[in-house]
Amino acid sequence: MKETIEAIKLDGKFWMSKNLNINVFRNGDTIPYFQSENYNASVGKEPACCYYNYDPNKWKEYGMLYNWAAVNDRRGLAPDGWHIPSYNDWYSLICYLRAGRMYGNKCIMGIENAGGLLKEKGTKNWLLRPKNHWLKPNIGANNLTGFTALPGGQFDSRFLFYGLGESSHWWTSTTKDTYDIIYACCVSLYNNSASIQEGQSDISNFYSVRCIRY
Repeated sequence: MKETIEAIKLDGKFWMSKNLNINVFRNGDTIPYFQSENYNASVGKEPACCYYNYDPNKWKEYGMLYNWAAVNDRRGLAPDGWHIPSYNDWYSLICYLRAGRMYGNKCIMGIENAGGLLKEKGTKNWLLRPKNHWLKPNIGANNLTGFTALPGGQFDSRFLFYGLGESSHWWTSTTKDTYDIIYACCVSLYNNSASIQEGQSDISNFYSVRCIRY
């Protein structure tokens, strides 16, 4: 599966303007599609990917969800010339947005609205606005960056899909070792907040990926 890569420039770096949507590593090897009986993939020991609810026909536009093993695989998840952003890459972008250096008086800047600059604007209404993606209230969303974050949700180690329409989650390439347990750093957006949430996640979870090019 090949992908046409569209990009935007933020803070001197190029970011993909859509979530990654490929099922092959950089060397051409296929990334296994997750099945519930694959225990090693479910606990993050083997790479895997999937679409929300295993349904590409409905949810392909959100991109694929990947476990940490796929993100961290030495064969390379990011396409040639691209990289999985580190926590520092994301933090640099967050600081840039929070500093209000981009669009002057076109929007309210600051810590509270940094996430709104990334989110697709508008809310979904199955009758009036079926092509929108975020559920109400989608606080602060204006997408002035062109990042067009979509709420692709997640898949976790309990074999549950959830958060579609309500949240976006992206892996970073950075890990944290806490009490001998490895966690991966992640970044999240929510429909009930205009801020950007930074945190750590169990490596067995499946999140979206955005790549960066310097």
